[in-house]
Amino acid sequence: MKDFAMTILRKLFTGNSLKYTITILLCVIFFCFVDENSLIVTSQLRREVRALHHEEAALYKDFQADSIEAANLKNNMDAIERFGREHYYMKASKEDIYIITTNEPKRPQV
Repeated sequence: MKDFAMTILRKLFTGNSLKYTITILLCVIFFCFVDENSLIVTSQLRREVRALHHEEAALYKDFQADSIEAANLKNNMDAIERFGREHYYMKASKEDIYIITTNEPKRPQV
C-alpha cells in the first residue's frame, strides 16, 4: 500500500504533471478560502439562515398568540375591560387604582 501511494506521489510531483498538480491545488485553495462563495462564507450564511428560521418560528408563535387575543378582544367586553385596566391603567367609576413599584438601589457598575 505504501509503495502504491509513493508511486502516485512521485508521478504527481515530477515532470510535466507537476504543473497540473500545482494548478489543481491552487484552484482548490482559491475556491475553498478566497472566492466570495467560499466554504467559510457558505457556513456563515447557513448559520445566519438557521438563526432566521428560529426567529421566524418565534415571531409566528407570537403572531398566533396576538391573533387569539385580538379575536378575544373583538368578541368579549370583559376582556376589553381587563386589557384596558392592565395596559392603560383605566378604572371604573368609584374605584381607585394604586400602582406599587419597587425602587431598588442602583448597583455600582464595575
